[in-house]
Amino acid sequence: MMPEGQAPSIKVKRMVEEGDQVWVWSTVTMMGVTKETVDIVTFKDGKIVEHYDVQQEGIYEMKE
Repeated sequence: MMPEGQAPSIKVKRMVEEGDQVWVWSTVTMMGVTKETVDIVTFKDGKIVEHYDVQQEGIYEMKE
């Protein structure tokens, strides 16, 4: 259970949809810890059938 007043902060940096997959790169801060996260989700018939994620502590910026 999340302590009172400790709701996570999520900032989506980039989202890509290709066919039945969605990739989301975001920065998540929860309970004082900030992590970069990439979630890869596959859908079938409107339902999630696969989910993978990778997390690394710290904040990273995109370079154009």
